Amino acid sequence: MMSQSFHGLPGVRDEAAAVHRRILIGHGQMLPGGLAIISGEDSRDVGNTTAPWLLRPGLLIGRITASGLYAASIVGTLATAYPGSGTEMSVSPAVAEEVMRRVGPTGTLRLVGPAEAGGEVNEQQLTLDGIDPVAGTLTLGEALAEAAVAGSLLTATDGSGDPRSFIPDGSGVRVVDRELTDIEAPLPGLPVGGVVDSQKLIPWPAEVSLRAWIVSKLSAPGAGRFTFTHLI
Repeated sequence: MMSQSFHGLPGVRDEAAAVHRRILIGHGQMLPGGLAIISGEDSRDVGNTTAPWLLRPGLLIGRITASGLYAASIVGTLATAYPGSGTEMSVSPAVAEEVMRRVGPTGTLRLVGPAEAGGEVNEQQLTLDGIDPVAGTLTLGEALAEAAVAGSLLTATDGSGDPRSFIPDGSGVRVVDRELTDIEAPLPGLPVGGVVDSQKLIPWPAEVSLRAWIVSKLSAPGAGRFTFTHLI
């Protein structure tokens, strides 16, 4: 079932379709519902273009160090490769808007990705100096030391950028109320083990080294014990 909280006056509201998705094959291991809470303020599903406030099953989530709440791990991805010089990065307008919403025009992010296909994954912190949501351009305060391939991951720097689990099977988790105000939404359950249909994780990069990075984070101590279908 979708986890959501209804607030505000009764009446007809905007329609939002929910599609059931299954991520775990067979019987996965879950922590009971309500033990993990999603921060709506820190979570959107930018790939869900019609309703980004509805986090689809499979969306990677991590834990915010300061609050203990969970949030979307990946803020967005690079639209084109970053050459390792210069102070601009190209993302989609939707990602630029989410970066603006989540960290602001002068906040910090982490860039995760290899300098070349199949290479070692680098984790680099960057400081923003401006955002153009229309053009999908992030301006950096200074150039980064390493290049990054297209599709490299942009994560928050609050602890949630390390994926520990994902939104469980079902129709998704709504992180706003009826007035589209952010809420803290309890997960119906937190996946901690089982066979994962890898290609249904969100995002699931084309770059093999980024796939390995995601697997390593989901398999780290304190995360889960998963088997991934692309490795079977």
